[in-house]
Formats: sequence, C-alpha cells, structure tokens
Amino acid sequence: MFVARLRDVLERLEAIPELHGFAWQDVLAVRLKQFQHVVYDVVFADRIEVLAVLHGARDASSWQSRAPQTKKARE
Repeated sequence: MFVARLRDVLERLEAIPELHGFAWQDVLAVRLKQFQHVVYDVVFADRIEVLAVLHGARDASSWQSRAPQTKKARE
C-alpha cells in the first residue's frame, strides 16, 4: 500500500509539479495520504529531483542538507 501511494504521488508530481506547496526555499512537499510521510522534491526546467521521502515527524535538517544551495533552482 505504501509503495502504491508513493507511486501515485510521484506520478502527480510529474504531471503537475506546481500543484504542491513549498516547504523551504525551492523545495516542494507533498504528504502521502493514509501515511505520515512527506515527499520533498525540487522542480528544475528539465527534471524533478526527489530529495527525500521521510516520516513527517523527522527533523527538517535531515533533508534540507540535500537541497540545492541556490534559490530559484526551478529556473
């Protein structure tokens, strides 16, 4: 069930990445329904990079170090 829900979220990210809210700088976040996990990603002009899939209670610093160092990564 978890993997199926994760695939659904990744397909939505691919189709409409702007649909999800910003978590920090240029990092987007989307919650997995029925689970307490969050997918953190960055949208670039030519790709989407998933930084982490973590439990929502985890410390933000565990994924923030993976984010691009420059703002406006999406350009």
